Amino acid sequence: MNTAPKVSICFIEISGSEEDNSAIEGLATSLPGHLELKIGRKKFRKDRVIRAAGWLLLKYQLTQAGYDVELLAELQNSDFGKPFMAGTFNFSISYSGNFAICAAADKIQLGIDIEIVRDIELIDFSRYFNDTEWSTIVCSEDPQKSFYQYWTRKESVLKADGRGLSVDLKDVSINETAGRISDSNIEYCLFSLTEIGDNTVAYLCTDHPNALITVRKIEIDLLSSTVRGG
Repeated sequence: MNTAPKVSICFIEISGSEEDNSAIEGLATSLPGHLELKIGRKKFRKDRVIRAAGWLLLKYQLTQAGYDVELLAELQNSDFGKPFMAGTFNFSISYSGNFAICAAADKIQLGIDIEIVRDIELIDFSRYFNDTEWSTIVCSEDPQKSFYQYWTRKESVLKADGRGLSVDLKDVSINETAGRISDSNIEYCLFSLTEIGDNTVAYLCTDHPNALITVRKIEIDLLSSTVRGG
């Protein structure tokens, strides 16, 4: 009997306080140099802090799964710019506002996306949706939230596929529980993550319908005790 794969999802919410920012910046010095450089390219401190938090979540995931954290030093990028590591350990990281989230699993494809629901000019994004999708969004009871539900589903599918935004979002067809890219025969499974925050929309996409998913909020103290010096 095949065992259902386990997907671990960890997220962190950074308050933006000086204490939180300094704590994450201190922990970030334990990351490999190439990641520190990548983080340092962000112009604003809040962006550097939340990016660092995402990579620290990945380091935490590695330790919890029993992998050597030195794998972080060996990260590679695919031709489409997706970071990956050799072997069967797969991961996906997403950021929005003061949230960072990281999904990790062994031997399955996955992608995760999170967005904080903000008021936006929806018409600016109409080109990313087909007529049926767009009609559903604008005619819904809450068009803003409906937009983010469609957006995060599509983004998570593209991340699981690995090609990212090199694929037109219109070529990603989705419903509430499944997604497919027009030039692929893989039907991905979508899981709504309602545990993150009241004003967030987040979706996990995997290529396995029976994945066992755990979601855990990580506090900075736990992150510090786990990843420091690793």
